[in-house]
Amino acid sequence: HEDIGSITVLYSQPVMALQTLVQDRKWRWIRHVENAHCDVPLEQTFKAMIHRVVQPPADEHTHTHLKLFYFCMTDNAVQISPNPFAGEGAVFQQVRAV
Repeated sequence: HEDIGSITVLYSQPVMALQTLVQDRKWRWIRHVENAHCDVPLEQTFKAMIHRVVQPPADEHTHTHLKLFYFCMTDNAVQISPNPFAGEGAVFQQVRAV
């Protein structure tokens, strides 16, 4: 599925349970990255990724698994764009699905 909100904030723990559908049409695990923030700008728009939540791999079944989501929808008149004031403090690190 794709989230329908304008912004989704996810607090996660280091347990894999989220997968995304990548270009080769295969499901790949999304790794937990400590203190990460992710958004996907695409040609002046933000595109939602197709993803699913599944049971963690067998070696992580005994771990506590808690996710906290916050879904937000803006008014249709609101324009969402990258922060022009992020400057040198902004750090981009590409993280690939495994």
